[in-house]
Amino acid sequence: MDGVKQFFSGLFCLALISVLSLLGIVITLNLTLLNPDFTLTALKEFDVYTLMTKQVESLLEGYGVSASDEASFAEFEPRFEQEVEAIVRSIYDSLHKGESGMIITLTGIKEVMKDYVAREMSSLPELPGVIGGDIEAVVSRIYSDIDGMMPDKVLLDESVFGLGTIPHLDLISRVPGYIRTVHQTLAVLGIVLVLSLCLVHWWQPKPIVRALGIVFLTVGVGCVASSFTGLVGNVLFGSLLAPSTTYMQLQPGLLRLFSDMLKPMRLYGFGFLGAGFCLMIMSLLWRSVPTTSRIVATQGLPPA
Repeated sequence: MDGVKQFFSGLFCLALISVLSLLGIVITLNLTLLNPDFTLTALKEFDVYTLMTKQVESLLEGYGVSASDEASFAEFEPRFEQEVEAIVRSIYDSLHKGESGMIITLTGIKEVMKDYVAREMSSLPELPGVIGGDIEAVVSRIYSDIDGMMPDKVLLDESVFGLGTIPHLDLISRVPGYIRTVHQTLAVLGIVLVLSLCLVHWWQPKPIVRALGIVFLTVGVGCVASSFTGLVGNVLFGSLLAPSTTYMQLQPGLLRLFSDMLKPMRLYGFGFLGAGFCLMIMSLLWRSVPTTSRIVATQGLPPA
């Protein structure tokens, strides 16, 4: 009977380790790749808003105008961030709703770029080569260049990604729903396995606490080790690539991005490590109820 109990206890422990490890991966995905806040933070780390400003400045330089100073960009940066945030959140809303044909509205960004152009042009008293200082005509041409460079709306379909991509877009749009279903299923399965483990040990606290402590320690060590292994692997992979100016510029941001992606997994693992240590200490300090009962019963028996 003890052998059967140990077999099922080990089986349920292995299943619970697998479920909790997969749950950590799902939680990490929900907090990173499927989280618009994470994407917005990554865009800010890669200084995407400065790239937008550089694009406008290149248009101005085509007409012999150079940007005034950094303070001018600092004034418009919050507006760029606000418009980009609206676009990113609309994309994630469409993804979580399972919509494959996503429409990105770029009108707000175009308006900010035009306002930035107007601000730069108004700070110049006169343009070289422009008869009579006809700045408004130059501004109108720059506005036309911005309209030609960026449409008001973009529909993410085959015209953007190429022919035959609709099935892939449909699959991507269903991924958040699949992840949500897997998350709920793993949570319920974990509860069922814990209850099954308690039933195998006949609800005796000490063996249950010891078994859960072993499970939590194993999950914690695995999650922490995998997160650090992934980070080291990313560094080694980057060192094997051929050095280039673009990669050297992006490398610090990529390393921070990869570290931030694995951060939820590390915290998840450290949480289970702490819980596992506490449970193991409790199991060592916990006196077995059957043993105590036998001692009391033996002390109460009359001498033979």
